[in-house]
Amino acid sequence: MILQDLFTERRLLVALLTEHAVLAAADTVETQDFTDYRHWVVFAAIRQLQSESADVSIADVDEVLTIRDQTYGSFLRERAGAAFMAELVLESPRYEHAVLWEHDMK
Repeated sequence: MILQDLFTERRLLVALLTEHAVLAAADTVETQDFTDYRHWVVFAAIRQLQSESADVSIADVDEVLTIRDQTYGSFLRERAGAAFMAELVLESPRYEHAVLWEHDMK
């Protein structure tokens, strides 16, 4: 399953990080389906946590990236860590944002 664009990639990652039921439904998605390297890194960490039956949250993914950086001398956390994931979540349109926007427009 190849994701169609960066917006779709971001929406999927936000859903995986914030809505735990989505994780099981996204079983056909693979890391190579992502075109943005940072998205690929976050998704790979999510899959690792899923395989370990661990919780999936921004903090948990950030910890996986930190451990990988220490083990392999990489800079994954710097590129795709908690700050990047928080930005994804904050920029992603959500139902609550639509309700607030609708209220403000009245």
